[in-house]
Amino acid sequence: MNKLQKFLIITAATLFLAAFLNVAFQPYLYTVNGHSMFPTIFHGDICVTINKTLFMSHEYKRYDVISFREENGSKHVIKRILGLPGEHIEIKDSVIYIDGDARRSANILLNKMDETRDLILGPDEYYMLGDNRPYSYDSRIYGPIKKWQIRGKVWFRWRALTGL
Repeated sequence: MNKLQKFLIITAATLFLAAFLNVAFQPYLYTVNGHSMFPTIFHGDICVTINKTLFMSHEYKRYDVISFREENGSKHVIKRILGLPGEHIEIKDSVIYIDGDARRSANILLNKMDETRDLILGPDEYYMLGDNRPYSYDSRIYGPIKKWQIRGKVWFRWRALTGL
């Protein structure tokens, strides 16, 4: 086998592998615009989202950071899952209750939330909140999201280089 044949075989194998991984994991890159996920994700960070639906039924868990499409499909958003399908979500006196149990997370900014919410999620609905609650446009505003809107879980993030 000559050098040209080896080169063509390696190139074809590399392109096949890249195409397979793209279909299998459906990776997406997003540049974060805004501060709603601070301090977890910063404005300007680049996030890689992976959707593993080709090989398995991926069930999302509470506190997963995911990206999803707004219902009108115009914008991709990154938020944290707080409520899972079928759960009772209540926000009262700045405390989030899930099925009656108060929930807190160490990596979110728990400034006062004046609004009160009380709802039961449908069988394919998720309740999303940004970590920087006072500045997050999330399920408190637009309601729960449907599973079909989810693009995938955020698996990796590059920190934005600012102030250079």
